[in-house]
Formats: sequence, C-alpha cells, structure tokens
Amino acid sequence: MSAARPVLVAPFMSENEANGRLFLEATGAGRCLWHSEVRDRRLMFVDSTGARHDRPPLTARALVAAVGPLLSDASYASAARRLSRELAACTRRQAETVTTAVRALV
Repeated sequence: MSAARPVLVAPFMSENEANGRLFLEATGAGRCLWHSEVRDRRLMFVDSTGARHDRPPLTARALVAAVGPLLSDASYASAARRLSRELAACTRRQAETVTTAVRALV
C-alpha cells in the first residue's frame, strides 16, 4: 500500500487472507485470489467463480484473470492511492508519538 498500487493476494496463511479480504477487498484497493472455508471438517479454497478446491488454486490462468481487473479498473488504483495517503499519515503520527515519548525520557 505504501507504493499506492492495487494489491493481489495469494493467501497461504489465515493472516494473509484476513488482510486481503478485510483490508484490501473491503476498501477496494485489491483482491484475494481465493478465500478459505471449512466444510465437513475439510479446508476448502474457493476461487472467484465460487468453485471449491482441495488445494489453493494458484495457476497462471487464475493470476491472469485476477490481474486484468486490477489493472483496467481505475477504482482499484484510486482506492490504493487513498490508502497509501492514510498509511503515510498514520506512520507520521506514530513517529511523532515515539519521538515525543523519547524526548520526555531525556
């Protein structure tokens, strides 16, 4: 997000998926290639078409299909730029807070 570019997530851990779905997809700044679900005690991977897979569906075809909309839909770039600005402001505030705290110790 610092680079102000849309992000495509191929989640291999729950944290990757959570960040991709809850942060990127919810804000319009990116997409996940799949999401996971548990059915009958089995972990399944659901792609953008709704198809379920036993393994993460990471294929060249899936990448091409997912990258196309990220590059051609201007709303992804716009959301990524907005989030980049928000992230930069947050980083500045954190640095100011730490600097103030350290100065108070001296």
